[in-house]
Amino acid sequence: MARLQGKRTIVTGAGSGIGRASSKAFAREGAAVLCVDKTEAVHETVEMILKAGGRAIGMTADAGVEDDVRRYVGRAISELGGVDAIYANAGISGGYVPIVDQTVEQWQEILRVNLIGPFLAIKHVAPLMVAQKQGSIICTASVAVPLRNTVTLAATSLFLMRSMPRANSLRRCSIALRSLV
Repeated sequence: MARLQGKRTIVTGAGSGIGRASSKAFAREGAAVLCVDKTEAVHETVEMILKAGGRAIGMTADAGVEDDVRRYVGRAISELGGVDAIYANAGISGGYVPIVDQTVEQWQEILRVNLIGPFLAIKHVAPLMVAQKQGSIICTASVAVPLRNTVTLAATSLFLMRSMPRANSLRRCSIALRSLV
């Protein structure tokens, strides 16, 4: 039986890897999926889901840009009829650059995508979920693992991401907010 039959889900970072696999899994379980990615590969994910008999639409958007987040949430509402779950999975690693060689611009880009992106997703879907008295928000917090004697940009941003569910105030509203580690 499809556990997510009739549910409407957004997955960011759906053009490859965990995001693609998660999009396909949501669809396989019966959810209608809005696949979002900054690359055109998101449309390949949609085609895979459609070919397997699932329901999906796709769009290119930058998860760390508020106007893009508004657009993808709006599209889920208009074309899927709402949002029951979001998987804020989009993330970038920045590579393994010694800390003395890292730039402020590199840190800003990593934080924009890996930390501000999930914040924006939460900001824009939580009011919908509170109004419907249910929903699930999932954030990836494990794209990178710190290497010994190395400070990685992604690991730092994702460590901060892991603390976001602990600080949330949505529990009182029956909204599940989780970080995947």
